[in-house]
Amino acid sequence: MAENVTNVVAIDSGDKKREDVLDWDEYFMAICFLSAMRSKDPATQVGACIVNKENRIVSTGYNGMPNGCPDDSFPWGKTNENDLENKYMYVCHAEMNAILN
Repeated sequence: MAENVTNVVAIDSGDKKREDVLDWDEYFMAICFLSAMRSKDPATQVGACIVNKENRIVSTGYNGMPNGCPDDSFPWGKTNENDLENKYMYVCHAEMNAILN
């Protein structure tokens, strides 16, 4: 089984701390963007990130089927005349998935 390996390169810039870091809002929005990339929805990808007062991530989520519902067992379309054959009856918002899961 192949492993994912990420290399982090440290650049020595002297004895001063970096000043060009992301602020908290940018950081959390980037987390939302990455979370959205997990969505299987062919039309819309949305991510959510719940953060506490100490700027700690409590949960993340993305739009998709509820936990425990197989992605292949439900429709992903949105234009069928039969509402039960459209994704809207099944897909949860990213925020709801972040809260519930």
